[in-house]
Amino acid sequence: MSKGKTARARQKKRARPHPFENALRQREKERQEREAERERKRKEREERERGREAYYRARESTHRALSKRTSRGQPVMRNQIKHLLSKIRQL
Repeated sequence: MSKGKTARARQKKRARPHPFENALRQREKERQEREAERERKRKEREERERGREAYYRARESTHRALSKRTSRGQPVMRNQIKHLLSKIRQL
């Protein structure tokens, strides 16, 4: 009997695999995927918001320039011509 015990003691014990190791790995992978998706959506939302702010800033600037009037109430032609010229150049 002592021979059997010593022979076993000399052999390295193999670590038993964790019964839920695959499930834990799968869950961690899914968590990382959800986090990556959440981050991607946040970046897209920020980019859309920056674009929207730039659009409204430009729109306000154009409105301010086109609504300027002379002392007699006529539109300032310089601003009108600049606006039309910029529209022509965009085409």
